[in-house]
Amino acid sequence: MNHNYTNTELLTKYLDGELQGEQLRNLELRINEDNKLQQELENLKISMEAIKTYGLYKKVSSIHSDMMKEFKQQPLPRIGRANKFVTNTLKIAATVFIIAGSILLYQYITLSSQSLFRNNFQSYTLHENRGSEIESTLGQQYKLTNYSRVIELFRQLPIKTIEDYFIAGNAYLRQDNPAEAIKCFLSVGEINKVQQSHLYEDDTEYYLAMSYLENNEPARAFPLFEKIHADKSHLYHSKVSEWFLRKLHWLHDKP
Repeated sequence: MNHNYTNTELLTKYLDGELQGEQLRNLELRINEDNKLQQELENLKISMEAIKTYGLYKKVSSIHSDMMKEFKQQPLPRIGRANKFVTNTLKIAATVFIIAGSILLYQYITLSSQSLFRNNFQSYTLHENRGSEIESTLGQQYKLTNYSRVIELFRQLPIKTIEDYFIAGNAYLRQDNPAEAIKCFLSVGEINKVQQSHLYEDDTEYYLAMSYLENNEPARAFPLFEKIHADKSHLYHSKVSEWFLRKLHWLHDKP
């Protein structure tokens, strides 16, 4: 069996929202535990976005081809060879400009806070060897992708730690409840400030920004992503590319 093909097929269905129940939970568990599968998922997201853009490019290229045929069919007046070259060059430049402009216009029109979130979100993975090892019930349930159970247990806790708030925030995010996720991530920041600690600091900044995106609050997400992009030592610096930041800037300025 070609396992790479099987993975790609499953990941494609996952991104299209076609997986449900046990199959969805099993795949999310594998993604959380397998760095190679996480990278394949990230590459597939990029490829799918490129395919969408390429589809538009082909449509516009077809228009360009039709325009060039018309140009060739139209008789040109008798002018010097140099002038013909300049004329044809200007025609080609104009159509190339149309193609590039159409692609950018399409991306701008279809851009939304939720689409930017969907195309870039990757769930947080609890690592055994990172920070203080988390053996709490919340951590165990999160690793099993039982997000509803994580939230249920979190609500029952009489005293909540930074780890509890952070895990619950990510569970809320996976349950499409960004408003509650934001509350949890903000609590992490507040407790860190009081205790003068830095637990999950970089992680919290990134997932708080992502929560703002899903909650349709790009104006609040913008300064956080800018900070992450500017700090090369930030754990999530590589996830906030120049292109991502440019899209976010468009979204920030979009009426």
